[in-house]
Amino acid sequence: MSKSDDPGDFASRLLALSQQLLSMAGAVKSVPDEEEPQQNPWGTLGEVPDETLLVYVAEAIYRHRQARRELFPVGLFGEPGWDILLDLYISSKRNRQVTVSDACLASLVPSTTALRSLAQLEQEGLVERHRDPQDGRRIYVRMLPEAEVRMVAYLTGVLRERQAAGY
Repeated sequence: MSKSDDPGDFASRLLALSQQLLSMAGAVKSVPDEEEPQQNPWGTLGEVPDETLLVYVAEAIYRHRQARRELFPVGLFGEPGWDILLDLYISSKRNRQVTVSDACLASLVPSTTALRSLAQLEQEGLVERHRDPQDGRRIYVRMLPEAEVRMVAYLTGVLRERQAAGY
């Protein structure tokens, strides 16, 4: 994951991405009719969110967590398990496999702490490790389907808040 450029720039980047997504879907008209209400880039409360938008929200949450670490003392905030889950969700939607080492790096904590968090996520049935069939020394970790359902529900809730607020 890349570091956040500017936490204050989130809204403009998000708006630009949503406009691009709507444009690609053919949903944006060059001149909206005055009778039609302007379309919310977050969609409406009743519709199922687009997976691309959910991934973007997950990436934004991850970037904001990194930016928070840059602004406040190290160790003040810590949820390595959440950072690992966010990274696993994003990586799965980007068709990238995540090694145990990559998952530890994504948590931004010492590897011993990250490995404990990974073990806890595994005990809770949220992730699983599996060996690389071509190289048995490499171990991958992936989010299990139940955890993905929960992540989608969480990210959908974040979107619903934005939809309700109209931004």
